[in-house]
Amino acid sequence: MFEILFITLVFSKLYNLPIYKHRKFAILFTVIFCTLFKILSTIWRFLDDDNKKIYTKYKWIVPLGITFFILFSYLKEYSLVKIKFIFDKKFILPSNILLLYSLFGIFISFIVSIVLSNISCTDSYYNLNLTSFKDDLIKIVCQVKENNSNILYYENYSIYFKVLFKMNILALFLFILKIVLFFFNRLFCLYIIKDLGVEYLICINSIYFIITEIIDLCYFLLKKNNNEFKFYKFYGMIAQIFSFLGTLIYLELIELHFCELDHNLKKSIEMRALEDKNLELCNKLTDEEDKNRDFEGNLDKATY
Repeated sequence: MFEILFITLVFSKLYNLPIYKHRKFAILFTVIFCTLFKILSTIWRFLDDDNKKIYTKYKWIVPLGITFFILFSYLKEYSLVKIKFIFDKKFILPSNILLLYSLFGIFISFIVSIVLSNISCTDSYYNLNLTSFKDDLIKIVCQVKENNSNILYYENYSIYFKVLFKMNILALFLFILKIVLFFFNRLFCLYIIKDLGVEYLICINSIYFIITEIIDLCYFLLKKNNNEFKFYKFYGMIAQIFSFLGTLIYLELIELHFCELDHNLKKSIEMRALEDKNLELCNKLTDEEDKNRDFEGNLDKATY
């Protein structure tokens, strides 16, 4: 819900561009309505969830999580706008950015996984004291363990390759397909940023989340036992719809013709530029006609 706001602020700072009225309206529309329904969704999460979650048991996690979410969103949008800036100013290809991204990701993941593979979260799952925050967090975060062992890990290379080698042909094919599709997903996202803009990436993500939320909602509504239906899913879907509408207004795919919100649309700016050009051309032709008349008048006087 803050993505459009952060993108506009960073983009305006890097490119030194004004923020037009229709974009300000789109930002306010998105932030206000999405925040409202996200608050309702959060409240209903506490009411709907029968199972005790860590955020219901330790409520101080909620403001901490919101703070980290906002910071992470800002850093994410800053990096995407910076990538767009690099495309425009440095003329670097998306494939080169993706190569650098991949190499950096491989290096970081390899080092972190090696360290975590040799450090267990706890000696035994049964030693966890589920009344303390630390052990509750371990139970959620550290879920990697061997079948014949109770030692929990966040990540472990040995267990990973054992599971990988035990996969059947279909599972292995789907695993490789997932890697290939993830690669093309990142590549196409970079091309969208380069050729269209970061805002279109947000629009695509909004469409994706709306579709998944609608499918999830239909699944619960079509089930015979609707006791599992969660209202926070409904509010989450409404928030995504408002986010999508706000993005469409921002991208000028929806035009608002009131309060001069259409004054600085691209179409309106191009029309004014064309009118100014035509007016300038008419004035130039008029001046040339006046000069020709003066010349002809002077010539007639000289001849007389």
